[in-house]
Amino acid sequence: MTRNKRCELCGNEFVCGGLSGCWCRNISISAERRQILSSIAEDCVCRNCISDRK
Repeated sequence: MTRNKRCELCGNEFVCGGLSGCWCRNISISAERRQILSSIAEDCVCRNCISDRK
């Protein structure tokens, strides 16, 4: 089931596919990047913020 979500970091709206098939499951990020993102966001973030945030 998909739903619209708002990125916690930039406010952009994006579609989340949930645990069973969201686009974010196919993105490979380093453990360091994952730790940084989890320290500044409690929920989902958009594709741009996953890619751009350092």
